[in-house]
Amino acid sequence: MKQFILTLLMALSITIHAKDKEFTVTASQPQAKIYVNGREVGQGSAKIKVPAYGSVKVEVKMEGFRKREVTYYNDSEHPKLDKFYTIELFPDEAYENSIPGANVANENITINTEKAEDKAWKVISEVVTNHFDILEVSDKSTGYIRTSWNVQNIGGKTIRTRVIIKGASSDSKASYKVKLVSEYSDGEDINVKNDESFKPWDRILKKYKDIVPELQDRLK
Repeated sequence: MKQFILTLLMALSITIHAKDKEFTVTASQPQAKIYVNGREVGQGSAKIKVPAYGSVKVEVKMEGFRKREVTYYNDSEHPKLDKFYTIELFPDEAYENSIPGANVANENITINTEKAEDKAWKVISEVVTNHFDILEVSDKSTGYIRTSWNVQNIGGKTIRTRVIIKGASSDSKASYKVKLVSEYSDGEDINVKNDESFKPWDRILKKYKDIVPELQDRLK
């Protein structure tokens, strides 16, 4: 009985003395946004409270830099929390090796041409195969081309890119719809066939930036 009472008193003592802890997180980039458990709490720096015996996940994000995640614990199993923490952000190599893809990435772009279909098809084939080694589908009769995915692991991301072209000829002129598909998945070495792992990316790797302009120019 005495042992039980002693254990109970110790537990009550620990509970009484347990306190929430507050500290300040500062990002190395003043414009970075800081999130706690998914909720934005500040820009550049933020005061963060961790409940007794609890934890919080802090995320720091800024365009052009890799996202950082740190979990802070307020319990006896982890080191005592400091008053201040600095989270260093590192450049995103995927961002540095790409350009904004607004109105181009993942959009159907119509290209009209005055060229005969045979000549237009030759131009399209040349441009596409200059950037993609494998064509999954190539049907001259319908003007349809779909390349395989080109995959690049960079900046902690797996990026996949392909081109899809569909003939849309009318009685008056030949026309094609060109779609430069650009998608990414967080993490490297993601299986390119796992479609559920990828999301549309509003940027284009620099190595593919000239595909659409070249098609537009050569199909005039």
